[in-house]
Amino acid sequence: MLIYILILFFIFLCVMIECSIISIRNKLLLFYFILFLLLLVSAIRYDVGVDYVNYAELYEESSVPNIRIKEAGFALFFYIFNYWGFPYEYFIVLFSFLTISFFSRYVKINSPYIFLSVLIFYSFGQYYFNTFNIIRQALGTYIFLYSLELILKRKFKPYILICLITTYFVHASFIVLIPMYFILRHSYPWITKLLVLAVLLLGSSIVAHLISISFYSIYLEFTDFFSDISPTTYFLLFLSILFFILDLGCKNKTQKEVILYNVNFISLVLLLLIYQFNGTPLVMPLSRVSYYFTPIYIVLIPLSISRLHIRNNRAICIIGVSLIFSILFYFSITINGKDNKIVPYKTIINK
Repeated sequence: MLIYILILFFIFLCVMIECSIISIRNKLLLFYFILFLLLLVSAIRYDVGVDYVNYAELYEESSVPNIRIKEAGFALFFYIFNYWGFPYEYFIVLFSFLTISFFSRYVKINSPYIFLSVLIFYSFGQYYFNTFNIIRQALGTYIFLYSLELILKRKFKPYILICLITTYFVHASFIVLIPMYFILRHSYPWITKLLVLAVLLLGSSIVAHLISISFYSIYLEFTDFFSDISPTTYFLLFLSILFFILDLGCKNKTQKEVILYNVNFISLVLLLLIYQFNGTPLVMPLSRVSYYFTPIYIVLIPLSISRLHIRNNRAICIIGVSLIFSILFYFSITINGKDNKIVPYKTIINK
């Protein structure tokens, strides 16, 4: 656990530095150094995260293409790695590198305060540590968030290509993100969004049917697992409502802000459905879908702070947000760290 605290402390110091005037070059050097630390912690871990052992077992079974894996491309990838005699740890290193790389690009493109974004990413349980627990979908999430830039630039063919490749090689659920190209780039009147919320919440039975025929139907079998809403989900619901209100009052939004706020709206819809289905197995599949959208706050919080006109107010908000997320990190790691197999932290060196 000490390694997690030390990294958080270092990131917090970098956020404080970001409040002062330093050159872009120095900021980027610090930024890449922090990313290297996060990559290192993820890449050399051993039996850390609930998915670690699960994928280790799948890997051992992949001396022939594994029919238990829905994604044929991912099954082929496992088979080739296994055939060439690569140890399972190589898979962890590769996916850690890809996830951090796409996260890096997502933050650099969209966040005015990159260190604050990194702190939010690292300290909130459903972001960085989800890359330990839902390895493939976490990679898919940051591929999607990086791909928002393609939606902004109206690059339809590259976006579709990324969706198809990710669906085939990473996670089958990524296919549901293809319509996002058409949905996210439009600005919608506030009355339209309120009507959508009302229709979806009133038509929750339709949502349940759609889930039952989707890739996530398997999770409906887990009646005793993940049927209740976690405290982090309530916190995300609070953030989504807050940014929905800010969206309604925000004038002269750029096209990028339109896309980011639309992602927040989809996050709000999913989180409200999760709240409505609290205590049922539907919480799990809805939560898994929401993971694609809720990391929008990694950049939306810094972006909103940057809109404040007075520099001192921006600095106060940055420090306040950093303290809140740091406290959340401490309580999350101490209360849920063992249940999520995040602590104790072990490496392939001292396993």
